[in-house]
Amino acid sequence: MSEGSVRLFLVVPPDLQPQRAEACLQAACMAGDVAAVLVPAQKQADSPDATLARTIVETAQPLNAAVLVENSVSLARTLSADGVHITTGPREVAHARRLLGEEGIVGALCEKGRHEAMLLGEAGIDYLAVDQRREAAGENLLSWWAEMFVIPVVAFAPAAPDQVADLVRLGADFIRPQEDMWRSAEAAQDCISALMQAIREAAS
Repeated sequence: MSEGSVRLFLVVPPDLQPQRAEACLQAACMAGDVAAVLVPAQKQADSPDATLARTIVETAQPLNAAVLVENSVSLARTLSADGVHITTGPREVAHARRLLGEEGIVGALCEKGRHEAMLLGEAGIDYLAVDQRREAAGENLLSWWAEMFVIPVVAFAPAAPDQVADLVRLGADFIRPQEDMWRSAEAAQDCISALMQAIREAAS
């Protein structure tokens, strides 16, 4: 996940069929600049529940998209994913960083405001994910983080094309597409193409 222009951060629905996930992901990566793909928490790597995660790794990495596994360093290692996405706090982030070293990606979701965000930063995250809808409620966590820190920030709530300009203005480094992109390969292509167009327009 390199720095640069605004890129896309995909989040795979937990109940998605692997075959559809593969088709949608391929279409998305062809249509736009997909930086990373987050797969939901799974069980053991040899269980049927891990098939989705394995499919995402095998599909995304050849397309130059990093694959992150939710809250499981062991599964990330087993599947040769690129890192983990932690939702359970700074202590777990620090533990994941120790296990993965500096080579693995460790990102985190922040849901408790600026103090938690700073603790997550100190624990060694590579990116901070925040719900940008909290900006409208007066908690400017995204814009504050983007202004104060060099660690990239993900606008983690799904965003429509008409919301992109505001997210770019607030300082988002990564934007999560709408869930509709997982309906079909055609939907993924349309959704990602529209977002990329909005990103280009916002940057011009």
